[in-house]
Amino acid sequence: MKYYWLWILQFSFLILRAQNPFNVSTIKPELKVEADAVIRLSEHIFEVISLSEVLEKKHLVVTLYNKKGEAEFSNFQKFYGRYIKIKKMEGNVYSASGEKLASLKKDQIYDMTTSDEAYEVSDVRTKVMVFEKGKYAFPYTIEFICTTETKMGMFYPEWSPIMGSHIGIERSNFSVIVPKELPLRYKEMHITHQSMPDANGEKIIYKWQLENTAPIVLEDYMPEYQLPYVYTAPTEFKVENFTGNASTWKTIGDFNFQLNQNRNDLSKELQQKIKELVQNESDTIRRIQLLYEWMQKRTRYISVQLGISGWQTLPASEVEKKGVGDCKALSNFTVAVLKAAGIKAYMALVKAGSNDLDLQEDFPSIGFNHMIVCIPMQKDSIWLECTSQTNAMGYQGSFTGNRKALLLTENGGHLVSTTRYTNKDNCQKRKVIVNINANGDALASIKTISGGIRSERLTSQINQLNQLEQQKAIVANLDIPDFVLNAFSYQTNKFRVPEIIENLELKINKLCLMKAPSQFVKPNLFLSTFSRPDASDERKYDFYLNPNIYNINLSDTIIYQFPSAIKTESLPPIAELKTIFGSYVSKYVAENNKVLYCRQIMINGGTFPKSEYVNWVNFLKFMSKQDKTMAIVKPISN
Repeated sequence: MKYYWLWILQFSFLILRAQNPFNVSTIKPELKVEADAVIRLSEHIFEVISLSEVLEKKHLVVTLYNKKGEAEFSNFQKFYGRYIKIKKMEGNVYSASGEKLASLKKDQIYDMTTSDEAYEVSDVRTKVMVFEKGKYAFPYTIEFICTTETKMGMFYPEWSPIMGSHIGIERSNFSVIVPKELPLRYKEMHITHQSMPDANGEKIIYKWQLENTAPIVLEDYMPEYQLPYVYTAPTEFKVENFTGNASTWKTIGDFNFQLNQNRNDLSKELQQKIKELVQNESDTIRRIQLLYEWMQKRTRYISVQLGISGWQTLPASEVEKKGVGDCKALSNFTVAVLKAAGIKAYMALVKAGSNDLDLQEDFPSIGFNHMIVCIPMQKDSIWLECTSQTNAMGYQGSFTGNRKALLLTENGGHLVSTTRYTNKDNCQKRKVIVNINANGDALASIKTISGGIRSERLTSQINQLNQLEQQKAIVANLDIPDFVLNAFSYQTNKFRVPEIIENLELKINKLCLMKAPSQFVKPNLFLSTFSRPDASDERKYDFYLNPNIYNINLSDTIIYQFPSAIKTESLPPIAELKTIFGSYVSKYVAENNKVLYCRQIMINGGTFPKSEYVNWVNFLKFMSKQDKTMAIVKPISN
């Protein structure tokens, strides 16, 4: 038998049929407790036929109990294109008793492009099967079946059987079938029953299974790697006429370097222009900055996902002519430009995204989605984001900073650290002067200096929005009740850790609560910085504070100026707390007609043991309580 997944599926399906799998009465009671849905069967079979041919079958049967479950599972999506062909797509609906109610019709399977015509050229499309919501009485069961054929062996799947909160699992199976001469590489995490490879003729079968698992609730700050997970990857693979080896980071780098070599030629005219551009500058960092900013002005990003172009760069000469390219092409062009100026640089692969976890260093795989440029220096490396027309030279930020990247060199791939942004880099210094009148209304001048990752929201706001849209964004992001924005301005400083200076002028109505002769004022003009989750003494998992969010240093100085001299009836005491997560301190000073409020928060991102979660919640509660304290003052009679 050529395709082993056929007999595996047939065997599984016969078992299911014998048990009447679509009747909800057969579901064990413990799987339904607080369940929005129960996975009756999740079958994923991945069969490697050769270096460049893969067959894949997914069979999903889910019983839905309410609208939340319906929203989670009412559609099924599959990408296809030049290398991936969809051989079969089928969807069915069953009643609570297991009676077949309907099958998806052709007009319920949508064929859509995946590209944005303005920024992407791609031959990848997607088919989406969609069941009509609200049509069937709960509980009911849906079934999806999809079979694909892939003519490229670079990417192997991952198995994550727990699909979310409040989802029970009857059975989830994952099988990988490989020829003996193409051994599977895999990494298991939190797997109770490890795979026992089974040799069957010329094939080796690897199986994983999770059965009869009650619904869980995914906890706040919970990284996905704490759940059952299996990573798989090839040893050798082939795409078109290119053969590679993915067993080490070095060999992955070799493949990508060979795939993109000899594609960095520039015209003699451009090479001469580049030399003239930097001929009067002797400082290497300044030379890099001049070339980077020149590149930003003459190129534009457009994603190219056509066949092998998804991994192989366009020649630098094409970018020179057209001025456009994807991350690979613009990085390759930048390396060529730097080379013309006598500066050695390399391309590097990275898994980009502000919420993406770092890669598995002990498990080499081709899981990257972005290309950047690295310039090794004597003390440190300079990293260039070549798809941005506005980035400061050397700034990576939350998109590619705080992680590992794979440097592509003549000697293969090398894992290296990108820029690490600490709470000293991601700072926000805010100074506010508030003039309060006799009625309790106020005029406030706010100057905020935001650095590093804390500046990114404002950077996007400045570069992507017009004046009116910026004004609306400011109003939406200020947690101040009942105010009018009278004026605003920005100043951008493009340092390697960039900063933005924001100046705001506000009119705030009824800032002080007036109860003659006293005035009540909340010294912290702004609402609490962080939301407060519920504490749990029974937390099951460690928790993760994403450094792209939590590596911060916030400093506020607010001066309240009253119309006349005041005396304090109640002034909050100094509040201070130091923890493993960071520190908080706030203090108040009253003098003449002024109240001075100072607050500083420093937080450290990272992974913390579950035993510390209550302390983290208490830290947030402490900050929230202190941010809400009130000062009571009253004018001094003449």
